[in-house]
Amino acid sequence: MSTHSLRILLVEDHPFQLIATQVLLNNGIDSTSGGQYFINGADTRTKGLDLVSNYRQDLGQYGSVKWTAAFNWNQTKILSYKESTSILGTSYELMDREARNLITGVQPRTKLILGGDWSIERFNLNLALTRYGSYKEVNSSANRDLDRVYSAKWITDLDLGYNLSKNLNVAIGAKNLFDIYPKKQGVPSSTMVSSYGTYSPYGFTGGYYYTRLTYAF
Repeated sequence: MSTHSLRILLVEDHPFQLIATQVLLNNGIDSTSGGQYFINGADTRTKGLDLVSNYRQDLGQYGSVKWTAAFNWNQTKILSYKESTSILGTSYELMDREARNLITGVQPRTKLILGGDWSIERFNLNLALTRYGSYKEVNSSANRDLDRVYSAKWITDLDLGYNLSKNLNVAIGAKNLFDIYPKKQGVPSSTMVSSYGTYSPYGFTGGYYYTRLTYAF
């Protein structure tokens, strides 16, 4: 699968120049020092592949299991982009390397999900293993040594439920069962406020554990 698109993008936050400042002043806005706006900023091409497989296994007196396997691969390239514009009287770069990386690098190119959903009598057990591929975060400065590549990680989700009645279900579970974090970036930065980066596909707060009571009307 391949798609070719013109992207509407939010540009970097830059100080207003004379023309833009005068427009704001004419409309009674005198306390703004910067802003963002949308432009037809980049011409991109995306290629991808999605594969999904499901299989239900009958275990007789031991219930049944629905097995699931899913794989996604995608790649986005920027064919061209707007570097600057004279309309607002600014020479600032509209799409710096950090902004371009938001299109091409912060999303893992691969994602694999392996899961099993086992049901027996009133019990239900759901286990999902998800592998997120590597991804890249680019620092806002021009120093490429501050960029970080985060390696692939496996994340485990588990949910155990019990039907108390036809309408009432109680469950315990975990998202990110083994409390996996991205690698610490080790870069002091005004734009990467988290020690674990900003764009982790599985978050940067570790495991989430819960109990749940559900009533179906």
